[in-house]
Order: sequence, then structure tokens, then C-alpha cells
Amino acid sequence: MLAVRLFKQDPQHAKDWVNQLPSVEARRTANSFIAMEAASVDPKGASEWAATLPDNVRDKAIGGAITAWATKDPEGAGQWVNNLSGTIRDEAILAYSASVSAKDPSAGLTWAASITDPKIRESSLQRIVGTPQPGFKAAVYPTLKKRVYLLCFEADRLLLGADSRGRFACGAVLRAVLL
Repeated sequence: MLAVRLFKQDPQHAKDWVNQLPSVEARRTANSFIAMEAASVDPKGASEWAATLPDNVRDKAIGGAITAWATKDPEGAGQWVNNLSGTIRDEAILAYSASVSAKDPSAGLTWAASITDPKIRESSLQRIVGTPQPGFKAAVYPTLKKRVYLLCFEADRLLLGADSRGRFACGAVLRAVLL
């Protein structure tokens, strides 16, 4: 990509050039390539730069930088992400949870569940659960399944009373959505 070639020659010129692109999607994509390239040398700096981008182009760039950082230093990336707030934090966790779930699916799910925006949280959980890595099912599925069933039974008990006689109003919905 041209943005990466420009970045290798003159990082500031590349960033300025990308900001002049007419299409928002082109700026999003080019910034993500720049962030990934920058993260190969300085993942924290790339992540900090990506966090300063305007809302409409930031998500892919922060995702690229965090993914590259989490691959090299998951603890450092996690600490940095944990200190963020608002939408930037949710965007960073989306990438971070996907990255760490490759080695530790439970940790990925825990991070994904901490996202405050419901749409981003659903997307993150779907990335992890919907496309499991090898060993994911053996590592996480039994625990996840047990927690969902316990949640279902508790929801039914609260909504239908102690004697629900096997009817699963809320439980059936939860099981259909989560399993």
C-alpha cells in the first residue's frame, strides 16, 4: 500500500497525505496500515498516535496497533488498554480481546465482556466465540455453557417463580443467543 511506502520514507508526510484522502474509508484503511507498520517498531507510540485520530477513522488504526502490540507484549498492551476510557477503550479492547483469545480464550472473553458499548461488545464476543481458535472449545466452552445454563435457570426462577416446571422463557432466549 502506498501509505506504508510513504510512511517508511517519511512518517509525518504519510500521515499528512492520508489525512487529505477524500474518502473516509480510504483514510480508515490507510491509517490502519500506518498504525500496523509503526507498531512493528514502537507499538505503544503507534497506539498513542492512533488514539488521537478522529472518531470516524480511528477504529481500524487503533485495532491494528493494539493487535501488533498484543502479539509482542500482551501484558503491556493490556495495561495500556485498561487505562483508556470511553469509545477508544472499547475499540482497543475489541482488537486486544481478539488477539489474546488466540492463546487464552478465557482472558479474551473476559476482556470482551468488559466493553461498555453493546454493539462493540457483541462484535467482540462474536469474533471470539464465533470463530474459535484450535483448542477453544475444550478450554472455554464447558465453562461458558455451564455459566449460561446457570444464568438461564436463575432468570427463569426470578421471572417465573420457584416452580417454573421446566418452562424456560428467558432461559430459552439466552440459550438460543449464546449457545
